[in-house]
Amino acid sequence: MNTYPLAQTLEIIANAPEALLYLSATNCGVCHAIKPRVQTLAEKHALTALEINLSEQTEAAAVFEVLTIPAVLLYAHGKEYHRQARFIDLQALEQQIKQPPLEHTDYAEIFK
Repeated sequence: MNTYPLAQTLEIIANAPEALLYLSATNCGVCHAIKPRVQTLAEKHALTALEINLSEQTEAAAVFEVLTIPAVLLYAHGKEYHRQARFIDLQALEQQIKQPPLEHTDYAEIFK
């Protein structure tokens, strides 16, 4: 997973067909423990994988509306379609990765 400044991260997410964003913090043991498994999933499915350390970029928590970590956000065509926080279910995450929404999906329908 690559780490970029917030503005560059937002730009990459907006332009990638599919992206995974991992939000963590320096003093979060669970974040460090689960990261390799999330990274393996991203590599297995050839996702653009990004990480933001909220200890270093605190404003990112507000931008992504994350209240707890670790958090994994999945994007397709610049739009978030799945998120998990605190307790990461890797099987459910992989299922979501395997079935991203199409480019012209009505996101209001997804979140009903």
